[in-house]
Amino acid sequence: MTAVDLALQATKGDTANKDGFIAALEGTKFKSPRGDFEFDKVTHNPIQDMYIREVKVQGGAAVNTIVDKIARVTDPGKPTT
Repeated sequence: MTAVDLALQATKGDTANKDGFIAALEGTKFKSPRGDFEFDKVTHNPIQDMYIREVKVQGGAAVNTIVDKIARVTDPGKPTT
């Protein structure tokens, strides 16, 4: 929702101009709970941090523990036409 909100702000709510709205989405960057977020300008897939987690028992409860972070992961998929 943040990406759409920022794109709407950038286009002053003009969704009739589809190319302008797409360009605004392509340029959207913001801080998300997972880290920096932006879209790949070619595939329109998100570029974001991914976390490797391990479930451990702490205090009698299962908790997710971050083992590693892979920064700026992008899906290598091809754009659809």
